[in-house]
Amino acid sequence: MNENQSDSQEKSSAKKPNLDVAENQNDLSAVAGPSKEESPSGLTKLYIDCLEELFEWLSIKDLFTLRLTCKGLKKIIDIYIKTSYPTIGRFRLEKYNFDVFRRMDASSINLVTQLDITVENNDCMQFEEIKTILHRIETIEISKFECEYDIYDTLLRHCENLKFLDIIGLHTKRNECFYQSYPTLQHVCLYEYPIDANIDGMSKFEAFFRKNRQIHTISTYHGVSFLNHCANSLDGEDGVKCKQLNMLTHYLDDDCLNELKLWYGKSFYQRLHLYFTQMEDGTDVNELTNIGLEKICMLYLNEKLPLLPHLKEIRCGYVTDRNLFENVWNVVERLHLIGSNNGDIAWYLRHFKKLKHLSVVELDPKENIIDLMVLNKEREALAGACKTTIYVREKVYLAIKFGTSNVNFNLVELKREQSFDWKDVD
Repeated sequence: MNENQSDSQEKSSAKKPNLDVAENQNDLSAVAGPSKEESPSGLTKLYIDCLEELFEWLSIKDLFTLRLTCKGLKKIIDIYIKTSYPTIGRFRLEKYNFDVFRRMDASSINLVTQLDITVENNDCMQFEEIKTILHRIETIEISKFECEYDIYDTLLRHCENLKFLDIIGLHTKRNECFYQSYPTLQHVCLYEYPIDANIDGMSKFEAFFRKNRQIHTISTYHGVSFLNHCANSLDGEDGVKCKQLNMLTHYLDDDCLNELKLWYGKSFYQRLHLYFTQMEDGTDVNELTNIGLEKICMLYLNEKLPLLPHLKEIRCGYVTDRNLFENVWNVVERLHLIGSNNGDIAWYLRHFKKLKHLSVVELDPKENIIDLMVLNKEREALAGACKTTIYVREKVYLAIKFGTSNVNFNLVELKREQSFDWKDVD
């Protein structure tokens, strides 16, 4: 072999790396299949693009089965799952499955990104035993915590990289969690008013946020009554501020909108994600302006939305007339639909120019398939339209992929619903 031939082969190899080369353990494109102690064989000898294409034809359940076949595939698939399906790393931790969770192997534990924790009947789990796991968990949702132990000493002090804390139910004899500092915490969701005790004249709420100024997102399921209860902490130049307020209320009325306008005017928050079932009769829909509305989630829409230049996302269950969206066609980037058919999807693709993400939770059972070629033509007919990714349940995705093989067109592509985390969109 001459030098020119050798150089040519080296350059060719550099352009298309094999999975046997591993430099960055966090990137699938650089992770080797077998370890140094193993010889490359079978699927682990394939190039990355080949493996990713093979994985696309498998259900997520099949992927978890395949990862048990050998160490090389396990490593590759674990990274593929984490990068491709960010919403499946959720584990519900309760007393009955605590031992199962504690004994999971390291690579399986590494797939867990969120813990939903339930503690009841004074039967406290020994979180000290899993503190090394808790150290890397970034999201904790506590649906119930009923015991005589303090939640901070028992659990939260071990969560050193906590970014998202969601507390739904909290009933303990000692509760120090609102007196603590959480350096990495960015998003907190509160279902109760932390104002039942004072620290040097400050409410728990005020003390908590003064110690955790880095928090940029606050969620509450008490509507504007939460803001009113915490008014002293929020008001004034040195009051609590946040980038994003997520608010859930059952019925949206003028009083609620006026309160939101007040707090937005005081710069308590910069953008609003508003969740509600429906508007009260007589509510002025135009009051949705000037409240920093970026995301709106509702079960029913029966009035035309006003001009909302900052609106990026809509989630809606039932729409009496699709033309009610006319004023926001050119601004919305994410659309989440509960029930749709091909006609609905085509209509949205034909009108929403900036639409990047379209989630179809339930597809009309009479159709049970999405014609991507037709939908792509509809999208191409809209001048200046960007490419739209449509997210569907895995069963629908696999049926379409096996039926047509092509799920990626010029302006439309199809993906599993697990491949996009709507909650984390900023």
